Amino acid sequence: TLQLNTKKYPATSAYYWVLMEKLASHPGSEKHNKPLHRLADDTTAKDNQNKMCLTAVAEWNPNPNADGTSCDEYPFARSRESGGMTLGSGKYCVQLYTHKRTDGTWMLELDNNYPLPTWNEICGRAAVPTLQNTNAGGDLGRFTSEIRLLDNEPYFVQTGFEGCDIKSVCNIS
Repeated sequence: TLQLNTKKYPATSAYYWVLMEKLASHPGSEKHNKPLHRLADDTTAKDNQNKMCLTAVAEWNPNPNADGTSCDEYPFARSRESGGMTLGSGKYCVQLYTHKRTDGTWMLELDNNYPLPTWNEICGRAAVPTLQNTNAGGDLGRFTSEIRLLDNEPYFVQTGFEGCDIKSVCNIS
């Protein structure tokens, strides 16, 4: 199980957790017994990331209210459940963005630049702070190396928000 550091990556952790809870496929959720599966091929992973987030291909247009415009895709580009494995563009994913509230906490919002989600989408993407996106991705890379996770092996994701009320971390109604 990949355990994310919620204190270091509150925006990305909340975003992953919401998608694990709300998407019909529950990607990476231990609660729903829906593991992700490692994708070890670097070329395919880069292609997945480009389909999800590269501006020209994915039609990425982060919300102007976002605190951070780094495009973060979930399920991860380095998983076999990545939207890039079956979709031609990230515009077909659930679209979210994060912003920091005046009390210093983070809020996750639906991005009104895109259609409202049905939650039957297979993926999501969000505008998040670059440092949180990069560091969470680094944790995934270190995790797969440290436990020697092989190509196609399953793993779960724990965000630190398990058991929370969705309304406490996002405004997605």
